[in-house]
Amino acid sequence: MNPSRIVILDDDYMASQSLANAADSFNISSLKYASAAVFYEELGAGKFSSSDLFILDLMLRNEGLPANLLNSDAQTGQIVLRVLRERIPTALIYVVTAWTLRSDDPHQSSKYADRIYSKPCRYKKVINDLMREASEMRRVRS
Repeated sequence: MNPSRIVILDDDYMASQSLANAADSFNISSLKYASAAVFYEELGAGKFSSSDLFILDLMLRNEGLPANLLNSDAQTGQIVLRVLRERIPTALIYVVTAWTLRSDDPHQSSKYADRIYSKPCRYKKVINDLMREASEMRRVRS
């Protein structure tokens, strides 16, 4: 698994920019999305692949997703996380969120995410962990 870029979905500009800056410090390009609807549309268009690394927030504005996906008690990011895992099952997906996940989370966020970090957190550590895990996956697959 040779990562092409880190794809960031977070509508919090400061968090998104901090994650992009941390990726840049590791010489990894990043692609930022502030809108779950735009991210979902591009996911459906096949813009992403299993070589991309993903960082998602769970607390996103509930705008523009198809009505059949909306669930009144799910955070928009939880819906996007599930759809992303279903569409690209081998993707490496990290969640960085201020949302408190219950141990009995009915949306199974911990099942769909490879790792979950609570905000505030050290973004360079998140990127370092993501790159290390991607490297380990690459070794296992080769």
